[in-house]
Amino acid sequence: MRVLIFLSLLFVFGITYAQKDNSAFQKNFSAKFKYPRTLWDQGVPTFSNLKIEISKNGSIKNIEISDSAPVLFREKFDEIKSKLNTDLLKPVVITHRLKDCNIIIPIFYTCQIDSGNPPERVKQVFSNYYLFNGKPLDKLSYNLEPIAIFLYKPRE
Repeated sequence: MRVLIFLSLLFVFGITYAQKDNSAFQKNFSAKFKYPRTLWDQGVPTFSNLKIEISKNGSIKNIEISDSAPVLFREKFDEIKSKLNTDLLKPVVITHRLKDCNIIIPIFYTCQIDSGNPPERVKQVFSNYYLFNGKPLDKLSYNLEPIAIFLYKPRE
């Protein structure tokens, strides 16, 4: 229960203090990315970060997911990565004159399985949350609003 309260406060705090911007890219991500069925069936949540690396000239150089995401999530992300419309981030880069930095977008997928029991405690929620391919963030990062998806599986 304490973990759920903590996550709720973190989510509210993150929305309150994140820089507000157009959420077109977040909507594009949500439309393209389908949560792995195995993770959903098992009620496995994902708390991760999407890192968009901005070059010295202000172009999008790379996009990756933090190491805190389950392997199946990372594999699914790799499948759709090239299909994401990163041009939707150009207004953010131009408006805020972002160069040689990262854009961080938190990603939260929570799964509620209607089993009549309270949800299982989330283990190691933020383990490796700021690691990308085993390396910590090494540049200034600009945070955008999170992508938050709440999945519900009714009792069978």
